[in-house]
Amino acid sequence: MSRKRATDIPAGHLFVKYKKAEGQTSVYLSYFIDGQNIPISTKVKVLATNWDDVRQEVSTQDKDHKRKNRILTDMMADVDRRLKEYYDEGNAITPQAVRRILKGEEVQKKRAIASTWFVDYAHETNELRHKNGDIGYSVFYNNKLNINKFGKYLETQYGSAELRVSQINADILINYIAWRKDVLHNTSREGINKSLTPLIQAVARAWDNDILPNKVYAAVKDTYLEKKDRQYTGEEDDDKDIRYLTEEQMKAFVELYPTVRATTQRYMDVFLFAFHSCGLRISDVETLEWRHVDFDKRMIKKNLVKFNKPHEIPLNDSAIAILRKYQKSGTARFVFGLLPDDFNLLDKDRFFKRRNSVNRTIQTSLTALGHKIAFDGNLTMHVARHTFAVLALRAGVTIHMISELMGHSSSLVTESTYAKFLPQDKEEVVRTMLNFPFLP
Repeated sequence: MSRKRATDIPAGHLFVKYKKAEGQTSVYLSYFIDGQNIPISTKVKVLATNWDDVRQEVSTQDKDHKRKNRILTDMMADVDRRLKEYYDEGNAITPQAVRRILKGEEVQKKRAIASTWFVDYAHETNELRHKNGDIGYSVFYNNKLNINKFGKYLETQYGSAELRVSQINADILINYIAWRKDVLHNTSREGINKSLTPLIQAVARAWDNDILPNKVYAAVKDTYLEKKDRQYTGEEDDDKDIRYLTEEQMKAFVELYPTVRATTQRYMDVFLFAFHSCGLRISDVETLEWRHVDFDKRMIKKNLVKFNKPHEIPLNDSAIAILRKYQKSGTARFVFGLLPDDFNLLDKDRFFKRRNSVNRTIQTSLTALGHKIAFDGNLTMHVARHTFAVLALRAGVTIHMISELMGHSSSLVTESTYAKFLPQDKEEVVRTMLNFPFLP
């Protein structure tokens, strides 16, 4: 089956990192892949002045240049050979794979997964999601039918369904969409997106496990048609489909607290803290550090992840109580311990991947809790944000104030998102909000 491979084999480059070093310095071997340079020291030492950057070799000024150049040539040839073997086995060359190969680490397990047939891998992903409680049986069953339909498409178009995980790419899904439209006459955007969902979720899993590179996952994810049925990441936009907990459901949620295990309690604390801290987004709860919290002023000051702009959140008694609880638990840097203390927040790709992984774990627990309180739909972290906004509106807080507290870019965003929860006519305003008891 002839298909475009997701990633080509990168070429190696030899260089001296410290060109102005006075003494001897190391020669490095680097491979550029998926927008990243992956370097490793060759352990060969030279004077910076004896390195020929154009020829990428030790110059004849070094008395031992022949031996050193032979070592460098052999090392690069060995890495190139291992990269080609890995590629020829049907694997996509990712930055992670290059890094492991450069370090001489074992990549056999990931090779085996990358060589798995994609249709089988998609079925396995679907079964795992059902087993973990991420999807109900009806969604699981429909996903299964859609994966089988994709397998039939591969057989029709290519004569075989033997497409490996490492071979999947956006072009294949784009052609599949066209086939569904032209051959099956499936013109419904929603229907096509549903047929793509289990395939894209399988690609997301492969990317999350470093089997596929980021650019392949990003391109595949973008094959969703205009009105996307997006995979949950915990960071939905403030859209028109507002799901929130009523006061009764919030009470029922809190009543479950003593009945669940400690791990689930922590996720409940995260949900409740997001609600009590003016609808703070999950990304900002995850990245909340103790240095952002001012107990004396009862205030959080941090840059919002979504906009990278400074924001201040006043803290009520409930939010303070949750913070005090975790202050006693001994988390060193991040309040809720959802990220390791040495995590580099400037590494955007790693943070995005880690955030999705954490969110999916929290999502599994919240979904189960949502069923117990009869919540209509999936209980997500974003529901905490919507719940704050809706209950605040019903308590009489102005749109402008809610917009400031939630960190919206404009009060127009808040108004358009929560318009249906605003008083609809002047009679309602006078009757419910302006009915002051000033009578003799």
